[in-house]
Amino acid sequence: MKVARHRPLVYAVAACALVVPLACSRSSETITATHAPARSAPQPPATTLVPGALGESSLRLDDVVVPAALAKVENPPIVEAPASMDRFYTRLAQVVRGTSDRPLRIAIYGDSNMTMDYISGSLRRTLQNKFGDAGHGFVSFAQPWQWYRHMDVRHDVSKFGWAHYATSDRPVWDYHYGISLMCCESDTPGAWSSVGTADDGEVGRVATSFDVYYLQRPRAGAFAVEIDGVRKKDVDTQAATERATQESFQVPPGAHTLKVVVTRGHVRLLGATLENGTSGVVVDTFGVGGLNYGQYNRVSATTREPMLERRDYDLIVFLLGTNIYTTDERTAADIAYVVGLYRASLPSASLLLLSPPDAEDDGRGIRQNWSGRMRKNRNAIERAAQANGVAFWDLWASMGGVGSMYKFHQAGLADDDLIHFRKSGGAVIGRRFAEALLRGLRSFAEAHPTVGAK
Repeated sequence: MKVARHRPLVYAVAACALVVPLACSRSSETITATHAPARSAPQPPATTLVPGALGESSLRLDDVVVPAALAKVENPPIVEAPASMDRFYTRLAQVVRGTSDRPLRIAIYGDSNMTMDYISGSLRRTLQNKFGDAGHGFVSFAQPWQWYRHMDVRHDVSKFGWAHYATSDRPVWDYHYGISLMCCESDTPGAWSSVGTADDGEVGRVATSFDVYYLQRPRAGAFAVEIDGVRKKDVDTQAATERATQESFQVPPGAHTLKVVVTRGHVRLLGATLENGTSGVVVDTFGVGGLNYGQYNRVSATTREPMLERRDYDLIVFLLGTNIYTTDERTAADIAYVVGLYRASLPSASLLLLSPPDAEDDGRGIRQNWSGRMRKNRNAIERAAQANGVAFWDLWASMGGVGSMYKFHQAGLADDDLIHFRKSGGAVIGRRFAEALLRGLRSFAEAHPTVGAK
């Protein structure tokens, strides 16, 4: 018998048993939703990517408490325009086969539900545990909100010497944010910010490289880079013209901390990335409180495009809609503008729009008909995805639609404001999103059996 040269694709889909522990106010029980097992098939040739069941390593929700209703809510598939997800599926297949020479990179833009990385952190953990941890990815040096943090990475910033900016609530006058739509600028020497590998957990504990992104411009300041307490480089950010650039640092595989310390004048920092040189998965998260599609026209291409080119994403996801208050026509125009920007910068990247989650009135008359507005915005985003030839996933429906945020809250998965997920709720949504992506890959592999092979 010949030994296959390519690893078969093995991942979880609806063809495996889903066991969900359920906690509610009266009792705790386990719900088992069993689906028909996949039919056996002849051994495929070595070049065939095999869709199949994961068995013990399946994507399960058995470590997350979920509302009873969610066990009966179908997880909707990703709705694809022709070829809209081809780049992502092909690149993920290469990672699975071991034929990729670089990481699969995913970027996710979101509003305040993403500022604590709960949804994207769950997705990152799921994909990295399954297909390989290629590093944490992007972290902002800025901390525009006290609660801004990422999972599976260390981030700290001095309490003095920085002004923190974001497109939503403290815009910077020159629009130079880079790709994250937030940044920080020093106003005194000695200000510092640091990022580092995670202290514990299953992912994010190893780095072999750091990129430090900053703004070059006239009359700018300087900073020093320290790695593990050792000064590595002094960087002068002054230049004749304004543009985003980066300093790159290689380190031995292991745990590391990078610290930027301002040594002179005004320095604009645009963020950092951590990778580890493997061909697994990287998920860059850009969570900006109050973000909507209309804010992207406040970001300079001079700083956005060099960073996009450097990161070279395979999939760019937009989880926006909670902060849309305008007409459907204005929403359609804003989304078309954003799609055009990212297509121009990364023409082959897959683009995926997500609906907003459900949200509820708080019972005090402060918010009126939020659940209805989320449904309206969901419909507008789906139409815009169709009109622009990009993919769409219905997060709102994956929760259960109207009234589902209240059920999440009753199960302890959402905050009292009935807008924001708690960590456990974000984990549920992140894993359902991962399941939808893998289900899409299965369909793609069935139609393209040799995808990802050399």
